[in-house]
Amino acid sequence: MTILKASRREFLVGCSAAIAAMSGSRLSYLVFGSGGNGQQQNVLLYVFLRGGIDGLSLVPPTDGPDRGPYEEARPVLKVPSAGPDAALDLGGQFGLHPAAAPLHSLYQDGKVAIVQATGMEHDTRSHFDAQEFIELGTPGKKGGGAGWLPRQLQSGPIAEGQSTSAFLGALRPTSLLGDPGTLVLTDTDSYQLNSTDYLWREAQRLAIRRLYESQNSFLHDSGVQALDTMDFFEAFVTEDYQPANGANYPQDEFGDQL
Repeated sequence: MTILKASRREFLVGCSAAIAAMSGSRLSYLVFGSGGNGQQQNVLLYVFLRGGIDGLSLVPPTDGPDRGPYEEARPVLKVPSAGPDAALDLGGQFGLHPAAAPLHSLYQDGKVAIVQATGMEHDTRSHFDAQEFIELGTPGKKGGGAGWLPRQLQSGPIAEGQSTSAFLGALRPTSLLGDPGTLVLTDTDSYQLNSTDYLWREAQRLAIRRLYESQNSFLHDSGVQALDTMDFFEAFVTEDYQPANGANYPQDEFGDQL
């Protein structure tokens, strides 16, 4: 576990991010909110599709000068521009693959933006290299440095020594490299103080905290920081959590992570 340098108040009030990611190799997601008091915060949900995606299948040209070359290059794989399996209209010359229909209504409501014809100047046919370039935010340069998330977090109003992120999984993702304050967890349910007798749990916690707060060594400071983060997760990450605004997450690993 990576130790966080934050008091309980700093963690609860001034925490600049709460970041979680799936531990699978194909799909990761990250969530972080802006710092500030209270619960009313803007939250960014970052979904990283590991391995890549075929942009010309997800958002194919349906009309205009690009449709002809597209059909010529993909006589079998092309997404139809008309008929029952046609691409969903995106307002003109492009459409959305019918399998991505749930995104279409969000696009129509102005809640999804599609950025086309983007990529890295450094060409590579390796998914592994491309993923590392994206997570580091340094096309053409692998290894060393920090991921793009810590750099983004550090560019905001984050006080020195505050915790910035939490990661759910076995290994910290490349996008979070360089953040010494990242808390790494395998799961939130197991991140708690074990006690054979629940009635004595709070007394045990208080006794342990007093022992750790009695001195200022690295060991004592680490113990206090661990207890602070346990308090946070027990207060805000519970098994009976209900998503806000009527969100209905799928009954699978990804839905559980959300």
